[in-house]
Amino acid sequence: MIAAPVDPAAHRQLKMLSAETGQKAEELIREALRDLFSKYGRPPIA
Repeated sequence: MIAAPVDPAAHRQLKMLSAETGQKAEELIREALRDLFSKYGRPPIA
């Protein structure tokens, strides 16, 4: 498990995006990690 402080506005935006897409916030975060890994040439294993 990863825990990190997040700006309250970013947290609200994540929750809104979760509701709009029907995806859990955790899945959206995993998607963001895959994108980050790819950006830096790492395998998208998340």
